[in-house]
Amino acid sequence: MASAGLVKSNSNDMIIYLKTLLSLENNVGKASLLTENVFYDKQGRKVGLGLNIAKDDNNEIFVKTGDSMGQSSLI
Repeated sequence: MASAGLVKSNSNDMIIYLKTLLSLENNVGKASLLTENVFYDKQGRKVGLGLNIAKDDNNEIFVKTGDSMGQSSLI
């Protein structure tokens, strides 16, 4: 999994990437769990290793915009 900044992707590419990140069957999926480890937690704001962690009444939401050199990929 190389850096994808400035690479053109379509919806299918993004779904494949998301499935890879969410699978515990591969090293990329296992490593993505590390990004959820909280290293900053002050005044209700949490930050993991590259992820912002928001919370509503019932859920924690992990957010990464994918910004790279002014380009964004959101799914």
